Amino acid sequence: MVAIDGKTYAQVLYGNLHLIFTILDLPQWNENDIQVVDITDIDPRPQLGWVFDGVKFVCPIIPQFNLASAQAQKIEEINQAYNRANTSTFKYLDVVYNADSVAQNNINSTANYINQFNAFPEGWLGVWLADDGTMLSMPTPADFWPFYQAYCAQGVYNITHFNQLKAQVMALPNTATQADLDAIVW
Repeated sequence: MVAIDGKTYAQVLYGNLHLIFTILDLPQWNENDIQVVDITDIDPRPQLGWVFDGVKFVCPIIPQFNLASAQAQKIEEINQAYNRANTSTFKYLDVVYNADSVAQNNINSTANYINQFNAFPEGWLGVWLADDGTMLSMPTPADFWPFYQAYCAQGVYNITHFNQLKAQVMALPNTATQADLDAIVW
């Protein structure tokens, strides 16, 4: 097929307008290889992505942005980030320690035991193992408390950050866009 000067054409691919071209872009094509429709006189002019039903082009329905729904999705994203942060790691003396559920149980159980008996549990080895294998010496219960405070401080930071982000999401004006929500990140 040969393009005609002054005409505008649309290549249809999988039922959607894929390419708009003129004789300058594609002077000829094999009509057995691609589906082409003359759109010169169609008003309004079809745009990329419009659906072609075999007879006419239809503008796809673009869903309206729903702020309340988008906010709910963002809050869920923040909840997931909070859960990941709260069960990942914390730093003490520039060393990274595990804070998964098992580590949290061990740390909290040790703190509870010390609070109750002012001593470490029987069989205590006197060290806490870091993620990188570093052993933190804790020969006395007094040595445990700064470590425990660092652990708690990370938890306080996480919940504070969590609440601040949720407040930012909910404080967005009615004119907020998806980009405004996307800018709020953990």
